[in-house]
Amino acid sequence: TSVPTGPTGTTTRSWATFRLSADEPATFKCTLNSGTAQDCGGVYNLDGLATGSYTLTVAATDRAGNVDATPETVTWTVDATAPDTSISSNPGATTTDTAPDFVLASTGGGVSYECRAVLIATGADALPWASCPSSWSPSAPLDDGAYRFEFRAKDAAGNVDDTPATFNVTIAQAAAVATASGSPKVITVTGGRERRRRPHGDGQLDERVGRLDEDAGGPRRAARRTRR
Repeated sequence: TSVPTGPTGTTTRSWATFRLSADEPATFKCTLNSGTAQDCGGVYNLDGLATGSYTLTVAATDRAGNVDATPETVTWTVDATAPDTSISSNPGATTTDTAPDFVLASTGGGVSYECRAVLIATGADALPWASCPSSWSPSAPLDDGAYRFEFRAKDAAGNVDDTPATFNVTIAQAAAVATASGSPKVITVTGGRERRRRPHGDGQLDERVGRLDEDAGGPRRAARRTRR
């Protein structure tokens, strides 16, 4: 008895087809796992297989009634369960990082990941689906804007998570740069006194105060003191 074709290894398919053969005219009996032997023709089909391991045993019987003492066996595994992807670390809802970092996780073992970024305003891919590691950040900086990052796991059998994990992030680098550069000096005049407030790189204010005197030449600063 031989089984020239049929599933091997791990498959995502819930069905299987086998072609059976013998070295002389014969009939066949097929047994799935520890079930009852059934008559089967030269082609044997199985449907509705759940996730799990299977062994099909096939024995040929010739016209004289002799049964093959060494039946052929085929063993394979059905894995029809897709992994479930999750995000174990994210950059927060708003960030100044133009290449934000994510850490991914998934149910099951031996998975790989695919990542993409979608510009929320237009729905266009800022980064199309591509393979990525479990610790990932965009390889090139993104422009300011609101993005939806999507992640999906794929197992060794080929099952892909059809409900990707998602996280929305707004990148606001330009606003951060404007804030860090400081604001222009502010001058106020109250009761003949002048105040100048000027930001410094250390975040402190330099305040200069002086009394304004009027003379023929115009305003003159009479006194100055500095406080930091």
